[in-house]
Amino acid sequence: LGVADGDTVRLVSRSNPQGALDLGNGERREMVGKVKAIEGIRRGVVAVSQSYGHWGYGAQQVEVDGVLVKGDSRRGKGLQINPLLRLDEHTKTGCLTEPIGGSASFYDTRVRVQSA
Repeated sequence: LGVADGDTVRLVSRSNPQGALDLGNGERREMVGKVKAIEGIRRGVVAVSQSYGHWGYGAQQVEVDGVLVKGDSRRGKGLQINPLLRLDEHTKTGCLTEPIGGSASFYDTRVRVQSA
């Protein structure tokens, strides 16, 4: 793909061809992250560390019962992949789930890597 460690790339998917998410509050979050090439990842596979890139959950300030709770911008660093997950073709509202255990189908979303 012509990318190297430290390069910034955008991930896009069929469910999110823009590679971004409108949060609905005037903010837009890009599906952009830094490349870290490592041995052990099969050619053609992209892995993203989960639990980084929170857009809420303490990353932004919120008001709770009239009290302003300050956010910590470090929690918002990284790439959140949920908006990229392949949507269920019938409901169009949630990612695919596997029928036996009901867990989210994280491992079968095809993405394209683009220069950011």
